[in-house]
Amino acid sequence: MNDNIKIPTIFIGAGNFAVKILENLLSQNTPIADKIDIVAIITQPDKEAGRKKILTPPPIKKFVQSTNVLIPLLQPINLKTESEKILADYKPELIIVADYGQIIPNNIIDFPKYRCLNIHGSILPKFRGAVPAAMAILNGDKTTGVSIPVMTYKLDDGDVLGFREIKILEDDTTYTLRMRLADVGNELLNEVLPKWIEGKITPIPQDVANATYTWERDLDKEKAVINSSIPIQRIERMIRAFSPWPIAWANISINDKVKRMKIYKAQIVYSIDIANSGAVSLESHEVGEVFKSDKKLYLKLEDGILELQEVQLEGKKILAGTEYLFLNGARLVK
Repeated sequence: MNDNIKIPTIFIGAGNFAVKILENLLSQNTPIADKIDIVAIITQPDKEAGRKKILTPPPIKKFVQSTNVLIPLLQPINLKTESEKILADYKPELIIVADYGQIIPNNIIDFPKYRCLNIHGSILPKFRGAVPAAMAILNGDKTTGVSIPVMTYKLDDGDVLGFREIKILEDDTTYTLRMRLADVGNELLNEVLPKWIEGKITPIPQDVANATYTWERDLDKEKAVINSSIPIQRIERMIRAFSPWPIAWANISINDKVKRMKIYKAQIVYSIDIANSGAVSLESHEVGEVFKSDKKLYLKLEDGILELQEVQLEGKKILAGTEYLFLNGARLVK
C-alpha cells in the first residue's frame, strides 16, 4: 500500500473499555496514527437507566461529545438492518471492535480488506464471550489478558494476531481489571496492527478443545446473592466480580424486617483486633450475623469473617461500613 494513504477504519464499541481503545485510536502519538483514519464510530443507542428510566447515552457517545471529535457517530437501532448503508457510505477497509455488546452482522465481518479485529479481554480460547474479566475474578484466576482475534461468524473463535498476559490484583474489581486490560489492549494493538497491515503477521488458530465461554447471564442479579454457606473466598471474589454491576447482595433481617444489603467493598479477616481485649474469635458470633467491633462492621460466615467496608442498605445511600454500625445484630436471611 501507499505509505501516505491511511486506511479508512470504522470503530465499533460502547462501554468504558471501548472508550480507552478509541482514545488510543484517535491519538496522534502512536505507531498506528499514520496507518488508519477513523471515518465513523458506531455505538449503541441511548437506553433508559435507573429507577427513573432516564434516557442515557453509552460511554462512547459521552466521550465523543465531550471531546468534540469531528467524526460521524452512528447509533443504529438494528446494526444488521442498517449495515448495508453504513458500509456503502463509509467503505471501511478495516473495522476494530471493542466492548460493543451486540452481534456483528456477517456482511460487516466479510467487508473490510484488513478484516474485522476484536480487542477481547481474555487469553483466548479461555473465556470467550461477553464478560471475561468478571469470570476470571470469580473463577479465582491469578492471571488473564487481552487477545486480538480476527472476527468470524462464531463467537470469539477467530485466529489470533497476538495476546498479552497480566496479573489479576488482589483488590481488582471487574471495572478496575477491565480498565487495565484496555490499557494492555492498546499496547498490543499498537504493536500488532502495523505488522498486520504490512502483512508481517500470520494469525494463530485457537485450540477449540480448550474453549470456555462467558455470557451476560453469568452476571444476573440472582447470581450475585450471598448466603452464609458460600465459602468466604468465593464471596470475596463475588463482591469484586459483580462490581460495578449487579453488585453482590444479601437479604438481612433487622428489627423484624427483611432488607436487601448490597456489598460494594469487603475484606476477609480471620481475627479482629479489639483495643484492650485481644481478638474476636470465629466462635464469638453466630454464622450469618452482622456485628460491630472497634467501630467497624463485620459479617460472620461459616469459614471466616468479612469486614464490610462499603455497603448500601435498601432505601439508603452507599456508605462506608463505619456509617452502618446500626446494622449490628442483623442476620443473613437464606
